[in-house]
Amino acid sequence: MTDDLVKRLRLIGEKRLQCTACYKFIETADEAADRIEELEHLFDLRWAADMRAIRLWQSAHPDQPRTWPDHADLGTWCLSRIEKLEAALRRIKDMHDGLVDDLEERDDRTYFIVIGALEGKDD
Repeated sequence: MTDDLVKRLRLIGEKRLQCTACYKFIETADEAADRIEELEHLFDLRWAADMRAIRLWQSAHPDQPRTWPDHADLGTWCLSRIEKLEAALRRIKDMHDGLVDDLEERDDRTYFIVIGALEGKDD
């Protein structure tokens, strides 16, 4: 439906009627068509993001495969996932830092082999 409206609005602009009274209307029709296309694009982006989040939520709740959570529940659930992932990342970083510290203390070839492997270098 909106595609048809945009086409009709663009057609008005293309005809470029030769009266000054129509010029403002044509300009407004072009602006309206641009705004409709922009809003549809933004809606499509938001819809795609919502669908990705809902699929993640559904995979985490296999007992409710057809449930679409409301935005408040979905937002809260996504934030809690982010917090858990950040905590896991901090634990991994702490483990990495501890490993590097231990290897540095050993002051032998093992340190350089492990660090080289982490950086993708061959020994």
